Amino acid sequence: MLWVPLLFVSFFFLQNVAFAGTDLPLPEGVHVFQQEIFLSGAPHEDTFRELAHAGVRIAVDLREPEEIQGFEKRAATRNGITYYSAPISRVGDLQKDQLEAVDQIVAQRQGQKIWVYCNSGNRAASWMAIHLATTQGMQADDAIAEAKPLGLNKEEMVTKVRAFLQRK
Repeated sequence: MLWVPLLFVSFFFLQNVAFAGTDLPLPEGVHVFQQEIFLSGAPHEDTFRELAHAGVRIAVDLREPEEIQGFEKRAATRNGITYYSAPISRVGDLQKDQLEAVDQIVAQRQGQKIWVYCNSGNRAASWMAIHLATTQGMQADDAIAEAKPLGLNKEEMVTKVRAFLQRK
């Protein structure tokens, strides 16, 4: 019966490696969509180095200025990652212009791996759900289902995503 836990651990490890497209495990809390878009909550300085090793070349920080710790742009540059700040407000409804700013950065990435993050991962995964619905034609429920394992775990954010997609 020892093989069951080993199989689970092996699957989890290999899944992260396969998604990252490298032989290195992903940092804790980082999720990958289609091997090219990485999503997470707030980074540490080491996160930039680890994701650079995974091939990430662009980082998009969705946090508002007062949430940013100050090391992010320096850590990105030191690791060969282009840093963008594209804040998405924590309060109120999701705003079209803020989400479109992220879409514009993603559209210009020219096949490079990109990392989108906020404090908890919920705004990053919310953007992903809306991106899937608006650019890939997914139904709202399907886009939300795709985004939940990527970090969309607060019901308040799911409600905001649904409301945004209904207004769209």
